[in-house]
Amino acid sequence: LAAFVPSVLLLGILSAPDAGLTDAIQPDVAQPYFLVVASLAVWIGSHRSLEAERLQTLKLNEAKFVPFAAFSSLLFLYVILTLFPNIDLATILSAYFALIGTIGVSAFLAPNLGFVAKSVGLKALADKTYRTTVPTWVAQDENGEEAELEVAPTDLMAVAAAVLVVVAD
Repeated sequence: LAAFVPSVLLLGILSAPDAGLTDAIQPDVAQPYFLVVASLAVWIGSHRSLEAERLQTLKLNEAKFVPFAAFSSLLFLYVILTLFPNIDLATILSAYFALIGTIGVSAFLAPNLGFVAKSVGLKALADKTYRTTVPTWVAQDENGEEAELEVAPTDLMAVAAAVLVVVAD
């Protein structure tokens, strides 16, 4: 329920009649909204971590990968900008934020669509899962073997809705 509050607040702010919000959100309206969203994000995240059965930690081998990931992303950006000098940096950032937005919106919608599907009687849609193995170069389990990926139809619906939201923006 707490995850829906920021969305409802934003929809209420954007749909307020005669508030002069057609071009952009006014600063006096945006500041309380983002304060509430940031506070709820911290509160929800901290409570989820307290209720987690297993704490997520970064192992030494995973921590060694972080500088290489940062270096490779910056190198990729440099190569793209040198190979395609006509590409605007805003275009690259828009593509990056579209990808991050798709991941974020689908991560938000997937559990909620499963909950809604179970609530309206479409339990088979939420409970049916398809399993596939992921190559070790993409992801590994705790033992270093191929990881299994479970995908529900509601997950695919969430990704499709996220792509629509990002494209519509």
